Amino acid sequence: MPDRPFALAAIVLLLWWAGTQAAVAGAIEVEYHNGRLMLRAEKRPFGEVMDSVARKVGFAVKIPAELRLKAISIRLVNAPLDRAIGRLFDLVQERNYTVRYLPSGKIGRVEVVRAGRDAAGEQRDGGKVKRSGKKTGHERIPHPRYVPPVKRRTVPPPVMPPH
Repeated sequence: MPDRPFALAAIVLLLWWAGTQAAVAGAIEVEYHNGRLMLRAEKRPFGEVMDSVARKVGFAVKIPAELRLKAISIRLVNAPLDRAIGRLFDLVQERNYTVRYLPSGKIGRVEVVRAGRDAAGEQRDGGKVKRSGKKTGHERIPHPRYVPPVKRRTVPPPVMPPH
């Protein structure tokens, strides 16, 4: 009879452990309302997390296979979508990505741009892009977070008329 409490304790411990493992590798939770994202993922592949966000929000994703397999854990609450995407790429230490917007202002496509290739994934040759043997002019791929400086015009203070 002394084995019965031990067996019961072992079963309870095994069920508790299985529950914690299921929670660790659980489902990816994504909610999107009014341009704000709630995201929760624990030790999930980056590709799965990005695919879940893209499906929920409604944009296309193009990520290389080696990047898709990196495991990430993230919890975001009420985050602006563009910052959430930036945070996801920060977690996998990827800086070369582009976010393309539709004319409506919504995100249409997110893709990683690798060195030696342009945004369409075609091989570059010395700063010129080769397509079907044709060379086009120099194309520059801007940094995705680059914001051109704003030219500020200084206006002199108004001159007060003498009293």
